[in-house]
Amino acid sequence: MEDAIKKKALLRFVSITLLALGDVLAILLSLYLAYVLREHFLYKFITSLKPLYDISIYKKYMFLLFLWPLIFYILELYDHIISSELEIVRAFKGSTIAYILSAIALYMLDVRPRFPRSVFLLSWLFSPFVIIIVRKLIRSFFKRFGLWKYRILIVGDSPEIFIIENTIKYHPNTFNIVKKIDNLDLGTLKKIYKDTKLDIIILAPGVKIAREVMEFVETEGIELLAITDIFGLRSQGIGTWNISGIVTIKFNYNLFKPLNKYVKFIFDRLFAFFFILFTLPLYPIIAICIKLDSKGPVLYKQTRVGKGGKLFKVYKFRTMYQDADKKLKEILEKDKDARLEWEQYRKLKNDPRITKIGKFLRKTSLDELPQIINILKGEMSLVGPRPVTKEEIENYYKETIKYYYSVLPGITGLWQVSGRNELDFNARLLLDEYYVLNWSIELDFEIILKTISVVLTGRGAV
Repeated sequence: MEDAIKKKALLRFVSITLLALGDVLAILLSLYLAYVLREHFLYKFITSLKPLYDISIYKKYMFLLFLWPLIFYILELYDHIISSELEIVRAFKGSTIAYILSAIALYMLDVRPRFPRSVFLLSWLFSPFVIIIVRKLIRSFFKRFGLWKYRILIVGDSPEIFIIENTIKYHPNTFNIVKKIDNLDLGTLKKIYKDTKLDIIILAPGVKIAREVMEFVETEGIELLAITDIFGLRSQGIGTWNISGIVTIKFNYNLFKPLNKYVKFIFDRLFAFFFILFTLPLYPIIAICIKLDSKGPVLYKQTRVGKGGKLFKVYKFRTMYQDADKKLKEILEKDKDARLEWEQYRKLKNDPRITKIGKFLRKTSLDELPQIINILKGEMSLVGPRPVTKEEIENYYKETIKYYYSVLPGITGLWQVSGRNELDFNARLLLDEYYVLNWSIELDFEIILKTISVVLTGRGAV
């Protein structure tokens, strides 16, 4: 039994070590690329730049490169359970911190000649991309030998489990759900472990396991992840404080805090301003396509419920025929399956009301572009809960309405990047609540990157 733990610990140590060395190599490559670009390209166009010293004169300061693995470890960049989007965000964040600290160290050490600022800046810009590329190469090496794939057992069921399953299925090269069962006893666990050599067990809220099961898990070095339900409160929005060895749970209310709201407000306005400048050429092209495809206005306006329950008009490019509401009523009256689908998802996967160009606009999310106007008007945010209708508020937001009312609805959000129309409304409510309680700039950037991925692949779109 002890050998199994040692083997897993050794593999974990080797994988972290290789990733850390890869990160150091990535920074060296970034510095080299920046040096070459500065010396052989920029120097030709900017004649005022002085010739560079040989980069080898700074080799005695290479110990500063290990700032990157240290900071990355603190930011949990060596955790195997991390999305690629979050990894990009944290790599940029960690690399920025490391560059700032190394610049301070070089200044305090009074390095002569001074390290060229242009190389430093270019290297910082290159580093996140080079880090991600090197990490992917290292992981692909591990995957080739089956060393980076994690076998998962799920015990119980809940909306949280549904979201986890939906996320895992998009990472088949890293995670594999070997089995899903309602309850876990020692005999069942031993049989599953013998057949599959489990790596991770995920417990749904309320699932209890016996002491002998826990002992087996500890003995075999299996990671145990429990989704907790504390005193009837959901587990999102919590952190831990260690007080003299006693672990206590603290509840975060991130988007209820005035400073965080102000930061998000600034971020939204800056993004909306630059985004509308880059996307403006698309507007007339889309408008012409809509007009050629079907009769009706280019823009579609619908009343939605915003922050504090205030009603506002949300703007979209029209993707349906003009008599869409009449068609929907007829479909729901005649088709029982369609009615059940509408009641669960508030959408129809094969919706006959959608125009030809509308299908393309929805799949690529280009129909959402005019909502930038809502951001500039202060009615919406870039990232947040999906704006809902008055009917949806009445039917689905009775328990979590305070979380929805506390923030501006968003163009994109956790629901859109976690399966979109593949998730039912219970899962959507859970994601909205999680976002409000756990908001951070890092989370917003992760969602934006995931949104780009969803748009490019059309994953979960109608």
